[in-house]
Amino acid sequence: MTRNRSWLVVALVSLMGAAFLPVAAYAQFPMPSAKPQPQATPAPADPRADQVKAALEKQGFKVFAVSLGLVEGKEPQWLAQTAARYAQPNWRDVNAQAFAIWGALYEVAAKDPPPTWFSGIQVWAKYGIAIHVRLEHLTALVNDLSAAKTDAEKQTAFDKFVPKTLVKFYDYERREFIDYKDFLNKNFAS
Repeated sequence: MTRNRSWLVVALVSLMGAAFLPVAAYAQFPMPSAKPQPQATPAPADPRADQVKAALEKQGFKVFAVSLGLVEGKEPQWLAQTAARYAQPNWRDVNAQAFAIWGALYEVAAKDPPPTWFSGIQVWAKYGIAIHVRLEHLTALVNDLSAAKTDAEKQTAFDKFVPKTLVKFYDYERREFIDYKDFLNKNFAS
């Protein structure tokens, strides 16, 4: 796949408009601290993590961490944690950042096992939004968008993709996941 083709996903995210992603409370996904903590015995780093970090930094993201691990010791998970690039969350900006993160991960990990999770975490001082998708669902979206000839077909591809994503909200101060209703109307600057 060419580089331009994979970024088609990012360019077409605007078609999603104000689509709401489903909120899921799956505790299986880790939420790293806002300031990464040293590990006692770090796992050997995948050299592709540096490629993802460089790609995100080239796009202007402040990157806190990029890693490949296992979700509850079972399924592979790429995790990229970046500072939110907007002051107050809105679904257009949240989606655009999620797709930028997924695009950078896709560039280096498109051939990983299909059930691999791609997790993009957008962080403020106190809160974080984590958006997860399986590689197989992102690949299906890329293929569907590549095959789409009309805007309606592209919208159908997104409509099929959106329910496959998982969204979680995290309060770094309380060190716990919170409901969407607890996340609304928060002051993200502090």
